[in-house]
Amino acid sequence: MFAFLPIIVLTSMVIGGVSLSVSYRHLRSETLNISGQLVYQVLLNVDYRSAEFEKLAYDMVSDYKFQQIARSYQSHRNQIEGYQNASTLGTIISGMTISNPDIVRIYILMADGTAFSWQKGNPKVGIDALGQQEKSKLDRLAEVERSQANVVSWNRANDGSIQLVMQIIDTDNLSLLGSVVYEMKPEHFRISLPSESSLLDPANIVVLNQENDTLVSAEDPLMASLVDHVLQQQELGNDLNSRTFRYEGNSYLMVQANAEYSKWKVLSFVPMDTILRKMNVITYSTMSAGLGSLLLASLLAWILSGLFTRNIRLLQENMKKVEKGDFETRVRPVSYDELGRLGLQFNDMVGKIRNLIREVADERIMRQAKEFEVLQTQVNPHFLYNTLGSIKSLAQLNEQPDIVRMTTCLIEILKAALNKKTELWKFYEELSFVDLYIDLQKIRYQDHFRVEYDIAAETEALYVVGFVLQPLVENALYHAFELERPGGVIRIGSRIDGGQLRIWVRDNGSGMDADTVARIKSRMSKQPKGLNSIGVKNVDERIKYQFGEEYGLTFASAVGQGTTVEIRMPIMQEDTTR
Repeated sequence: MFAFLPIIVLTSMVIGGVSLSVSYRHLRSETLNISGQLVYQVLLNVDYRSAEFEKLAYDMVSDYKFQQIARSYQSHRNQIEGYQNASTLGTIISGMTISNPDIVRIYILMADGTAFSWQKGNPKVGIDALGQQEKSKLDRLAEVERSQANVVSWNRANDGSIQLVMQIIDTDNLSLLGSVVYEMKPEHFRISLPSESSLLDPANIVVLNQENDTLVSAEDPLMASLVDHVLQQQELGNDLNSRTFRYEGNSYLMVQANAEYSKWKVLSFVPMDTILRKMNVITYSTMSAGLGSLLLASLLAWILSGLFTRNIRLLQENMKKVEKGDFETRVRPVSYDELGRLGLQFNDMVGKIRNLIREVADERIMRQAKEFEVLQTQVNPHFLYNTLGSIKSLAQLNEQPDIVRMTTCLIEILKAALNKKTELWKFYEELSFVDLYIDLQKIRYQDHFRVEYDIAAETEALYVVGFVLQPLVENALYHAFELERPGGVIRIGSRIDGGQLRIWVRDNGSGMDADTVARIKSRMSKQPKGLNSIGVKNVDERIKYQFGEEYGLTFASAVGQGTTVEIRMPIMQEDTTR
């Protein structure tokens, strides 16, 4: 039963986790979809209202009488004409403001600097009614519009009202006659959402103008901070999009829509906590269902395990008897289901094991007899020594000093190889073995090559893997030089460096290009022509087998500059294979 519980728990966790993940993704996707649709509807409404108001404002400044008055201020007028113009402008403005109750103020600045103002609650238009501060502000707004070549622009005043700044253009010759500033309540762009929408709050929606200045926003410092954060990160796009970001430890979902006519942007900020709260219901439901399933599964597992383990207990008892050497024991199944048939198969297995033990015992006796026969027919290694000694004596009698020297070296090499009982020996013994091999080769090639040693004294008594230098020296002799020509140099050196024993064999031969060296390093099993693949591969594998993959051979070579093969082994003061 306890074996099945982890499986049950894991299965429940996987099912619950997958359900929660799918639910979260679906809820997030739906939130994005619904938020995008709502923000887009708000955008259409705001864009429509701005376009509608711009049309009304244009109709006012294009009015025939308004144009006549504006043209008249291209040159100075007397005060009586100013009052008459103010009355006429009051009539024109009244016609516009009757159908637009959200307009609170209108400022008109003529080309010669004459200013008119209208304010809700005061039906008359006053000439030069502006104070010096307000007139300077109006001048700055008009100057900004002229410098940016804008006919209209939308801004937000310090008191929170929305400003439309429009240039007065002469409809006859398109000259600039002045500027008009309309100020209206922010409610003109009121943001209304469907009553069934629970994701978006009008207070979380912000409207930006074309220059990313805030036009419509709730009087909430958090909204202003979120807008500033998004603008600083430069994360506003040009299309309908959404993204999540963190600000002061909280996560927010931002949905953005851009107006086609006014180029305004509508942003909504939904706290992720609002979305995650809806996940709590799904999480609690999933956890409750998983816990109930786990308890029910545990109860069923406990009942079924008792039924299934009866035959298993019988098997276990009889297996203990077999462990003690009783191969005559047999299982009597309680039932003949799968586990019962397993008991019968256990009986057959015990019988076969008993017969196999008898066969193995008989086979061992026969094998020992054959091994004894093989031992009797083995050649005594002393026969090789005696034969080589005879060859040496015969060479001496025939005055053949080279053969005598070669035979002597060969006898010493065979003794070293046959008398070696362990994988490791001391480094000075390895050097003595290499000296014998070099002496043997010098008999043939004489002074066509020489060997130089740079052996650190502290390395000579350390233990190394045996027979690792000879294959490397052999490669240098046969593949680095043309031994028919003198001048070959082989340098053998050793150092203790970085907690490792480093031994190198360096030649001044023809060398190898970078590709060849790379292939040697990457795949020792496929070494290029000109390298004793069997000997070098054997050395590398024996070192790695003995000490690990971080040790072994490394290669460095360049064409025309020779080759260096380095052996890396740990520092050993004693034979670890004993």
